Amino acid sequence: MTSDWRPVNPAWEVAAPTRAELGERPIWDDSDDTVVWVDIDRCQVRRLTPSTGTDVVVLQADDPVGCVALRSDGGLVAGAGRQVLLLDHDGTVRARFEAPGAADAVFNDGAVDPAGRFVAGTSTADTRSGGGALYAFDADHGARLLVDGVTESNGVDWSPDGTTMYYVDSGETSFGAASQTAVRRYAYDVASGAVERGPDLTVLAEAEGIPDGLVVDAEGAIWLAVWGGAEVRRYAPDGVLAGRVPLPASLVTCPGFGGPDLTDLYVTTAQQGMDAAARAAEPKAGHVFRLRPGVAGRSPYRYLG
Repeated sequence: MTSDWRPVNPAWEVAAPTRAELGERPIWDDSDDTVVWVDIDRCQVRRLTPSTGTDVVVLQADDPVGCVALRSDGGLVAGAGRQVLLLDHDGTVRARFEAPGAADAVFNDGAVDPAGRFVAGTSTADTRSGGGALYAFDADHGARLLVDGVTESNGVDWSPDGTTMYYVDSGETSFGAASQTAVRRYAYDVASGAVERGPDLTVLAEAEGIPDGLVVDAEGAIWLAVWGGAEVRRYAPDGVLAGRVPLPASLVTCPGFGGPDLTDLYVTTAQQGMDAAARAAEPKAGHVFRLRPGVAGRSPYRYLG
């Protein structure tokens, strides 16, 4: 992969006019060719069928749903409030268990690692500095702390060989005199799940926006949603900015590859915190978008629990 890559077709299209309050974490489910995603603030797990444009709620939870992923048995796993929910394909809750950590911490984002662990992070209701953490949940539902002192846990994914974990703490905004947020890079031991922080992939200044959700493509490049930046960026593994796609929504939350050949990039957005004037100025805020960037993604890993 060369660092001067540009999208073949950087144009966007609306995959679903959802007007989500806080859309997040689109995942391709090849069992029925759908995109599973969440509207955090509306406490929903949703399923989009691109072939028909149908988008339905498969779970109306009692608590905000921070993330969703696939399970090896064909069901789903979700982080809702401070609980991990094990769901059937249709959203029926089959089991639940509590996350460790602060009593007011709730899930925000997560994904499944190459070994089949559910890796998900938390943030407190008041986004208290250092109040959250990143955990790995094994197949037996046991939790192990990966990263402590997190303010707003967000995007996480792994390099194609599984040895590097990319991670965002969107609340980590103080690096010296300037306000900045890093996309972190960790050495990752797939067998044990142990992590060791290395040099950051990149750092965004406050004026650029805040790093949010991310996904790694088949070439090892990192696609990053920029909250407040109205764009998705693609970074080479060496941290060089290799492309950017503007979107008609300022609050871009998370990308995820889909389609039968995984060459579609779905992107969730939000309208959280916007007043009536801002929502009117961004009529597509909260929609799910689709790009065809000329590069393929990887099939999502499935939780073994």
